[in-house]
Amino acid sequence: MTPAHPEPESNDTAHTRTRVFVADDGSIVCNGLIAALTEIGLLEIVKVEFTASRILESVRRVTPDVVIIPLWESGTVPLIRQVRDASSESTAVLVIGENGPLLDRSIGTGAAAVLSWRATVPEVSLAVIAATTGEPAQARRRPSADGGLGLSGRELEVMRLAAEGLTNSSAARALHLSEATVKTYWRRVFRKLDVHDRTTAVAAAISAGALPVRAADPAPFPVSPCPA
Repeated sequence: MTPAHPEPESNDTAHTRTRVFVADDGSIVCNGLIAALTEIGLLEIVKVEFTASRILESVRRVTPDVVIIPLWESGTVPLIRQVRDASSESTAVLVIGENGPLLDRSIGTGAAAVLSWRATVPEVSLAVIAATTGEPAQARRRPSADGGLGLSGRELEVMRLAAEGLTNSSAARALHLSEATVKTYWRRVFRKLDVHDRTTAVAAAISAGALPVRAADPAPFPVSPCPA
């Protein structure tokens, strides 16, 4: 008989990963973002050529959870609508660029969130996972102690490290704990939140305002393009 809350494993197959398409405009900054996000264990990153036709073709073929689009002059706003329509509203869109009226308009058009190029990798990772909750960016609660979820400080710390790409074994080393202890924290989180995977748990904590963002240094990692 399968337990209500399965044993958290030490590898990345222990949870459902969020599939993320990143529109690659060929810039060094965008390539760096793709490389760094690929190391986040909760995310499955697919690089897509930055043209409207290629993005929409890819979304229709394999509906992703999230699409990240660099700010693209007046073309960004209609592309957001097209991605949402192509996925029957199931794909969230994040827009990255410099602050300004066009970035602000993206939210009104249907973007789940807008981020500056100055955002840290953990900030982008958490924004991606938060986008899967389906809540508008403006509706998410401000960070609080535990968002009323009954989570301990250590449980929140374990969740934050997972969102930043650490496996259970890496989180154990970072917190000077045994891996078995980290797994115990995950079991408690699953029970308290009534979820069965780490991505859903992190999304719930973000939605409740329980999981703040902290900075971390990204490391490069190779990424494969979306297959034709």
